[in-house]
Amino acid sequence: LVRALRGRWRHVAIGAIVMGPVLGTLGYLSGTQLFESQAIVRVFPQEANVLYRTGDDSVLKTFDSYVKAETSYLASPPVMERATISLAASFPELAADMTPRDLGGSIEIKRVDSLITMTTKSRDATFAAQKLQAVADAYLALHAETEEENSAVRLAELQARERQLDARQ
Repeated sequence: LVRALRGRWRHVAIGAIVMGPVLGTLGYLSGTQLFESQAIVRVFPQEANVLYRTGDDSVLKTFDSYVKAETSYLASPPVMERATISLAASFPELAADMTPRDLGGSIEIKRVDSLITMTTKSRDATFAAQKLQAVADAYLALHAETEEENSAVRLAELQARERQLDARQ
């Protein structure tokens, strides 16, 4: 390259000075504008036995592992499936062909201490925000459903135990 440019360095430098800004401006103007949206989920240790030892001498559950589990749950297929259905109803033109896997791939999920951050980009600002809102709503709805199911199981177990104790008397 040095041998090929011998005696032509000045012409190459002038060409680079002239063409650099022109090509840079063309690249900037031909680019697509993307809007970025970010959502933060804060995790609290409100689940039973998160920070305490259970009666059966099981391994102590730590808050850090709980937050890791919540991060995985937030990115799970059931959450993305429900969010995709919600987006298809809200934005049929933008989310018509979106699969739960596409939605999960378009959202970056990171965990820092007790915060889970979700970040996404889209050409439509409203759609970028709505994607994260749909995922957060699906996450909270599935959590509520799981808690209701767990409460029903606990209630049934307690009622069965109560019947056993009544039968003893």
